[in-house]
Amino acid sequence: MIEQTVIRAAKQASQRLKFSFPYDITEWVTQKNMLMENYHKHTTWSNLVQFDSATDIIDFMRKSQEYGCTCYFSGEHGFQGEWAYVYDLCRNTQDESFRSKNKLLRSMKFRYSTEAYWVKDRLREYPVIDPETGEAKTDSKTGEVKKSRDRTNCHIVLVARTYQAIRKINYMISEAHDNGFYGKPRIDLELLFQLSPDEVYVTSACLAGWKYEDATEIWYRVWQHFGDSFFLEYQTHNTDPQKELNRRIYALSKEFGIQTIIGLDTHYIDDEDRIKRDNLLKRKKIFYDDEVGWYMDFPNGREVYRRMVEQNVLPEEEILYAMMNTHVFVDGCHDITLSTNFKIPIIEEYQQYNYEQRAEILKKILNEEFEKEDRDHHTEDRKEGMTYEFGEIRDSKTADYFLFNHRLVDLAVNQYGGQLTTTSRGSASSYYCSKLLGFTSLDRFESEVPIYPERFITKDRILSSHQMPDIDANVAKQEPFIQAGKELCGEHGCYPLLAVGKLGEKSGFKLYAGIRGIEPTVANNISKCIDRYNEALKQADDNEEKQSILIEDYITDPEYLRIFNESKPYQDIVEQAKVHACGFFLFNGDPEHTDVEGYGDLRYEIGLIRCQSKTSKTPTMVVNIEGSLLDKFGYVKDDFLIVDVVGLIYKLYHAIGKEVPTVSQLRKMVTGDSLTWDLYAKGITCCLNQCEKATTTKRVMKYRPQNVKELAAFIAAIRPGFKSLIDGFLNRIPYSNGEPAIDELLEDCFHYMLYQEAVMKIFSFLGIPMQDSYDTIKKISKKKLVGEALQKVENNMKSHWLENIGNTNNFAPVYKVIKDSARYSFNAPHALSMAFDSLYEAWMKAHYPSVFYEVVLNHYQEKGNKNKIAELEKEAKQFYGYSIGSYEYGADNSKFTVDDEKKIIYPSLSSVKDIGVNVVQSLYEIAQSGLNDFVRIYLTAKNKKINTTVLRKLISIRYFHRFGSVKKLLQAADMIDYWYKQGGRSTINKSQIEELGLTGIDLNRYATDITKSGKVSTSRWTILDLHGLVREIFRHIPNNEYPVKDLIQFEYDVLEYVEYKNPDISPRYVAVLDLDTTYSPKFLAYCLKTGETCEMKIHKQLIRNNKQVKTSFQMLPVENGDIIYMISCKEEPKRAKNNDGEWEVVPGVSDWWINDYRKITSEDAI
Repeated sequence: MIEQTVIRAAKQASQRLKFSFPYDITEWVTQKNMLMENYHKHTTWSNLVQFDSATDIIDFMRKSQEYGCTCYFSGEHGFQGEWAYVYDLCRNTQDESFRSKNKLLRSMKFRYSTEAYWVKDRLREYPVIDPETGEAKTDSKTGEVKKSRDRTNCHIVLVARTYQAIRKINYMISEAHDNGFYGKPRIDLELLFQLSPDEVYVTSACLAGWKYEDATEIWYRVWQHFGDSFFLEYQTHNTDPQKELNRRIYALSKEFGIQTIIGLDTHYIDDEDRIKRDNLLKRKKIFYDDEVGWYMDFPNGREVYRRMVEQNVLPEEEILYAMMNTHVFVDGCHDITLSTNFKIPIIEEYQQYNYEQRAEILKKILNEEFEKEDRDHHTEDRKEGMTYEFGEIRDSKTADYFLFNHRLVDLAVNQYGGQLTTTSRGSASSYYCSKLLGFTSLDRFESEVPIYPERFITKDRILSSHQMPDIDANVAKQEPFIQAGKELCGEHGCYPLLAVGKLGEKSGFKLYAGIRGIEPTVANNISKCIDRYNEALKQADDNEEKQSILIEDYITDPEYLRIFNESKPYQDIVEQAKVHACGFFLFNGDPEHTDVEGYGDLRYEIGLIRCQSKTSKTPTMVVNIEGSLLDKFGYVKDDFLIVDVVGLIYKLYHAIGKEVPTVSQLRKMVTGDSLTWDLYAKGITCCLNQCEKATTTKRVMKYRPQNVKELAAFIAAIRPGFKSLIDGFLNRIPYSNGEPAIDELLEDCFHYMLYQEAVMKIFSFLGIPMQDSYDTIKKISKKKLVGEALQKVENNMKSHWLENIGNTNNFAPVYKVIKDSARYSFNAPHALSMAFDSLYEAWMKAHYPSVFYEVVLNHYQEKGNKNKIAELEKEAKQFYGYSIGSYEYGADNSKFTVDDEKKIIYPSLSSVKDIGVNVVQSLYEIAQSGLNDFVRIYLTAKNKKINTTVLRKLISIRYFHRFGSVKKLLQAADMIDYWYKQGGRSTINKSQIEELGLTGIDLNRYATDITKSGKVSTSRWTILDLHGLVREIFRHIPNNEYPVKDLIQFEYDVLEYVEYKNPDISPRYVAVLDLDTTYSPKFLAYCLKTGETCEMKIHKQLIRNNKQVKTSFQMLPVENGDIIYMISCKEEPKRAKNNDGEWEVVPGVSDWWINDYRKITSEDAI
């Protein structure tokens, strides 16, 4: 009976609808449970702007389909979601295999939307009103009225009906995140009214849409503009504010005939989802007090109807009418299809030509550059290689990509002073054309390792995978390359890409384990496995190496792996928007679609959002799309990766008046140069690319590379995947694959399958065309080649093996090595580039050591890398006999300087906290002026605005040691400050003579006690020569010194390291530096006798069965800056946990353990 009443009311309500309702009313009520489209919802992607949800999009789609919804809406708080990603997901739901994998029942329509923040006027400034007086505040200095922008952030829901509307809203959101940002990214009414009624649906959103006192008048204006495309939004919360708003909306609707709609404002889809969200908010210390009593789940239509009836505010027919209006989006919005054609930026002067003509321009440039090659490089094989590569470029439709990047690099380097690596990154240098176009100076035709152009580009791969070529640029600074990008694409055609920060393996698993109640021991064991996995990732040098590191290699227990895999949805919870480290979107329009709003402008094409830059810590506008999506839509990115070694190499060679040599020139410089290669053999590897970690240094000392080929092989071999073969490689034990024909193929990599190119060569030998070989490697390594497809490839290779070798005896074991190496083999040109980067530094260190250390020390001083500075100083002392000078008044301590004659490295004070370059320069100027009187120096320094705190710090590190002890000078500083307070004292109270330290000083030389009347004053002296008096007091201060313990503490407090040395004391006295108590306490032990450092460990507690351990950290804790006397210590083999979590000895590595020690106090004599 009740259902029939509902059906009658629904039929009556349907007569008011302004669109064709897509369902039979009776069926909608009885079978579809009053289905609603959930247009107002939030997922984990909201967290990019407003941290508010843990719901995964696929989970949301499943829930939607469970109810029968047909649309998925992209909108999130403050932006349109990563809408291209949402579009791609919706497009993928049309694929049956995608639906099956993700447990989806049917495809979903993509609907572009946003829950935007809005303000009346995003730019206008209003007088700041004093709440007590009600009057405008004024600036105390200028008298001008203080002004501030309106901080209000109301809410509004926009759903695009057309593609042009998507572009317009993209621009509006970009503007909100840029000029409209004030706490939140806000659009305003001016922007809103640029949209037309036939382009968009608008709703008044939640309670937050009604913050203004005149909100009713504003929404009335919005309705007048958008008419039947506007809806006043009810919500279901059974709270007084919501019920009052629903009454208000209903009255407005009745009075003016404004349509109404019900929004769910979903933030989670079930109880587990709610718990996830609650835990996330707690983790972020966020509490939304206005949510109390709100419904934020995803109910079905019947439950929505029940909640609205429970409010007892609206008539039944009005509730059903507002529910039915949610289906306006099904057919009222266009089903858009985004273009996927290549949208490579075309240089403006070339836009008049068609593609074939532009390809010919590229060919002409290549030929011109080839003609500039010197005699050694102007060869027939290079010309043939260039011709082949050009053909692949032309036929893959990517000629514009090379034309564009040729111009970009030329502009960045030659006009904006950019510094680009002379080597390369990735596989771009597999093309000789890359050298001719200025992307690298590496020439594949003289390479020491196997390099094949098919590794970089083949027309078949580009066209079939729709994947753009990827020329990654290692640069010293990004700015010149960004400037070039903006010059070529326009101000709004070059922006950083969005990077999405997610909880990740560890945090996601911990959240999952807590919610699911995983047994603590199990959770801890899995967490430790994740730690080892993350540590391996941290040690990896690039993304390609990271892809070879699999979690399965660290979580080896099948049950643990199952539990970990179940936590993956938690790991993917979005946590923050970040600026991509190096990826920049480059765009100047799609020539196939020119009739669009904002052509060639990324603010319209994709949209921008604001996020925080990790490096500059400043708000940065990024394109609202991740790099992984670009190929799907034919967009282009360039990676301008800041690589420290690039800028360092330029600094080094410029310091000796040279330009950075090309790779060919460097090859000649290091061939047979024992000085350079001896650095690797002797372990003088600090700052030598790829060889400077302690474990790598030991390995390279064992291997002792003598040429480029060996160094490149070494760099490829130290990857984690090569672990089982590394010892034989380092010991140069001859290696065989068991088949002479295969060994012969691999002569250029010592018979190992070190490089992907080596595997490509074998595949080619076994019948796989070279142009397909790299794709086959990727498919095998990622286990994408399975079943019949894999069997077909294996049978084909086996057949060619038999044909080439005559039997299949060794096919199986060699094929296993091939499959294993597909995971660990390294990119050959990348390994070669790393080797040359290392050699650029090695040659400089070998031939110009003083220049090398001066440049590199100052480089790391600028970066604030104190650990690197300490390593460099230690190496310079150990291998080159340098000593470290002290900070000293009169020396130029604004930077590191190396005196090659005296073999002294003078350190820099500039980066010491609170001191800085201006202070150091001022003090150097004072010294250069000839001042050699501490009192005058101190006063002059204060006149130059150097404050007392800074001067006391300098005194405490013995900067002014020529004028006295630290203790004397600190007392003198107090004394000078006293006498010169407020311009200088003019009298001395006779009762304070002793107190002021004037006993024994002949005051008649500096003051008089004769009054103007000629009588002797009984109470005071009048000062005649203040400076003479102060200098005399200074001379009378005893030149005593603080205990060593205090002097070292002073140094540590100011410098965060210790310089003190005394050759007359025992080497067992050490200062504690860089203490780490995460596991067994370890620290850098600074020997007070020699100034040498060594890592030492202290037992956390006494060991029951080890009588040698007499003192533990638990018994006698130490802190940074403490001095201890080591009574006994012992070197022991280093132990570490393996992938199975078991302790094992690390070969060739040891730890020093302190078994007994005592702490030195200020009272102890050393």
